[in-house]
Amino acid sequence: MFYHKKNVLVAGGAGLHGQSLIPKLLDRGAFIRACDLRAEFIQRRHKNLEIVKCDLGVENQAREILKGIDIVFWTAGKVGGIKEAQKAAKDLILYDLDLTSHFLKYAVEEKVDRFGLISSCYVYPPSQKASCEEQGFVGQHQNPIAYGLSWGKRYLETLCKFLHMTTKTDFAIIRPTNIYGPHDNYDLNTCHVVPALLRKVLDQMNPFEIWGDGEDVRPFTYVDDVTEGFLVVTEKYAVSEPLNICTHLTNTVNDVVQILFDILDFHPEIKFIPYAPSSLKYLVSDASRARELLKFEAQTTLREGLEKTVRWYRECSMIRKEL
Repeated sequence: MFYHKKNVLVAGGAGLHGQSLIPKLLDRGAFIRACDLRAEFIQRRHKNLEIVKCDLGVENQAREILKGIDIVFWTAGKVGGIKEAQKAAKDLILYDLDLTSHFLKYAVEEKVDRFGLISSCYVYPPSQKASCEEQGFVGQHQNPIAYGLSWGKRYLETLCKFLHMTTKTDFAIIRPTNIYGPHDNYDLNTCHVVPALLRKVLDQMNPFEIWGDGEDVRPFTYVDDVTEGFLVVTEKYAVSEPLNICTHLTNTVNDVVQILFDILDFHPEIKFIPYAPSSLKYLVSDASRARELLKFEAQTTLREGLEKTVRWYRECSMIRKEL
């Protein structure tokens, strides 16, 4: 197996992607170093897992964490939902650019063999059709926040391409879409749409508030599908060409709400908030290239993923109460 006995760094190991990657890499026989400023939140423990608390924005700490590493999975950085993006888009975008670009420099100088980067579906301009990979640098958003997010990710993809061409490090790039699942951010002030909806259902908000009209369309993708795709792309397609990694199924925000209501047997009055912060109405990626090239396809239905996420959240809530 490709990852067997490889030294793998999971940068951002306490987050949504990191905590999904760690058990998958352990199952594949990797030696893992997982680092995060919130390292104490990394749940998994294993003899082949080293957990390190560090600040990847500090050069000497970043270089030290890269010593002896063969493969990097970059899942670090600040994230925020539409409310947070509207409030502090500049800070989020510039932080991501600064942190990631400097770490890329350190990684190639430390002679890492392979580097996996998570980009974003926001590279795609507005469209009423599912976006294919070659459309990532065609057109641009008129909305200032989407414009900044798009060009920030385009820049990082371009930087990876340049480093792929000029150094001995190979790069794998994925473009996921609307990821959700365990270990996500569930702070209602900063989280994305699925964790926000789940929190509001569990808190039994009534009337239940939905921002906009609830008809925004997305391929909501369970995190374990995204990280499985990330592992496959990094192993088999480290050619610095991005691949969409997402489900081929699309749903609306209203679909998510109704499934959560059904799972939790909660049936409140619904109140739409027309003037609340909103994003693009239709943001869908075409996942066919990953299927054709790598035989990879997301396996988790929206209901299955939400059921798993609800179960995890409830279990964590019980643990917190016991503590």
